[in-house]
Amino acid sequence: IPEFASVKEEAEKKRKSEKAEQAAKEKAEALLAKTKETKSLTAAATEQKLTVEETGLFNRQGGYIPKIGSIPELKKLAFASSAETPLVPQVFVWTGSAFVAEFKERSVATSEDLEKQKTTIREQLLKRKQDDAMTEMLRILKQRAVITYNQEVLLRFS
Repeated sequence: IPEFASVKEEAEKKRKSEKAEQAAKEKAEALLAKTKETKSLTAAATEQKLTVEETGLFNRQGGYIPKIGSIPELKKLAFASSAETPLVPQVFVWTGSAFVAEFKERSVATSEDLEKQKTTIREQLLKRKQDDAMTEMLRILKQRAVITYNQEVLLRFS
């Protein structure tokens, strides 16, 4: 265990970071409560002298949300939102920042988009199937394998 003096500065930084994150979460929770009252994130944010930023469109694949980061649960709730129920019902914290999210718009893919991405999609699916086949083959080979240990060799490495 290191001496306290050698980790004091790092511990203080971590504590300040935790306090700042907690303060951001509390402020975001107050904003969420006000948004539920006013039914408008923009109005509630303006009242609290906060700015609203838009992420832009993003898709269901992967966990990353532009301008926010990787928060899979937020992404799941965002795709469950609609014009009728636009507000995501909870605050999310990621790397020291707290987020309140509201649905703005949904973009539907067109057949032109599909045509543009057809080759890429086909390659991704083929790669996934190849990986699945390789994983299954390795599983079967491991089941059939007989593993023996050479104790003499193992003892030389310990």
